[in-house]
Amino acid sequence: MTDGYKWYYSSNEEEYQGEYDTREDAIDAGRDAYGERGFYIVEALRDDFDLSFDGESIIEIIDEANYERIDPDGDGRVFSRLTAEQIRGLGAYLNAAIQNWMRDFKVELEPCWAFKHQRNKEFFPGIKEVAP
Repeated sequence: MTDGYKWYYSSNEEEYQGEYDTREDAIDAGRDAYGERGFYIVEALRDDFDLSFDGESIIEIIDEANYERIDPDGDGRVFSRLTAEQIRGLGAYLNAAIQNWMRDFKVELEPCWAFKHQRNKEFFPGIKEVAP
């Protein structure tokens, strides 16, 4: 079954290590990593980076970058009287440009280390307690 889920191990349920195809491989790696201490395993689906921007956020970035250049008696904005359609259009154009840039220049993303979904979490107690 290839639904994108992989297996990971952790000592604290927050910082997971590895990326394994099978539960057994994650258990073995957890035992190798933590010895006699307890650890968790989880089957998880990695999230994706959010590379999308809305037009209003971009306008705010432009306004902040030009703060010293904006009329102090004005409305504090670089652009005046933008319509909702123009703002949405800015976001759409920028998002398309990012996708085109990635495609044309063969830009690859690093793996995202956040999980979109987790399932089948288990705790494996240690063989004996290790003194701190």
